[in-house]
Amino acid sequence: MFWILILDNARFHRVKHLQELANNTPYKHIILSLPPCLPKLNPIEHTWATIKKWLRSYLAEFETIKESLKCYFGVW
Repeated sequence: MFWILILDNARFHRVKHLQELANNTPYKHIILSLPPCLPKLNPIEHTWATIKKWLRSYLAEFETIKESLKCYFGVW
């Protein structure tokens, strides 16, 4: 079996320990790193952008985070 691991540029993806861990598996593999500053190649970035946009518009209805939490949990 052959594995291709595609990693983004998260700090914990670049640690030596991760490379050693991958090398100690019985599987053949290639580790590819996405180039920095190219979110088009990383679909999860689009998902996070959508979530952040929704949160900003939703939280804009409240003056404080405490107020939004009260509304969310129904504690009046």
